[in-house]
Amino acid sequence: MTAVLLVDDDRFSLGALASMVERLGLEPVACAGAEAALAAALEQDFAVAILDVRMPDMDGVELARQLHARERTQSLPVIFLTGLDAQHESVIRGYEAGAFDVMFKPPNPDIIGAKVRAFVELYELQGTLRQEVEQRRKVEAELRAHELRLEELVDERTAALARANRELQSFARHASHDLRAPLRTLVGFSTMLVEDIREGELDNVAAYATRMERAA
Repeated sequence: MTAVLLVDDDRFSLGALASMVERLGLEPVACAGAEAALAAALEQDFAVAILDVRMPDMDGVELARQLHARERTQSLPVIFLTGLDAQHESVIRGYEAGAFDVMFKPPNPDIIGAKVRAFVELYELQGTLRQEVEQRRKVEAELRAHELRLEELVDERTAALARANRELQSFARHASHDLRAPLRTLVGFSTMLVEDIREGELDNVAAYATRMERAA
């Protein structure tokens, strides 16, 4: 459930804010002081923070500064609640500290509820986008891994074909040599046989034929 950080030293005001947040279907995290709020912000993420400007130990403006100084909460939207007038120095400091809005006590439930819903929608949209980006990165990483494996398989196949080609060439050379040897013998005997027949010397014909048969 999406959470909203609520900080106010006034218990009654804090309870009213928490009830409003619950009616919106959100999780209120109510803190009675700045230290508790800083500790809560270390434990979970929030869509928006609603801070009271005037608090005894640390005012809302300083709390906002410290929240925005942290990486986890540096972009946390802040709505200030104050009983002071719009020209008061604390209100001006609040905007300087990064407040998105300042509302006066007691806040109109419909108006503050609409503002909270707007920030929640933005927060959830950002979460969806982050998930899509992460999923895309995961898919791209998987595709890259498949590409690298395919390249490895191609390299392995190429090397295997090269080895097979070398072995085939070696076999062809040896086979050619082995075939040429008996052929040379046959050619030699047949040449002598033809010459003897032409010259009418038939005594060696049978011997030549036997040798040719053995060479074959």
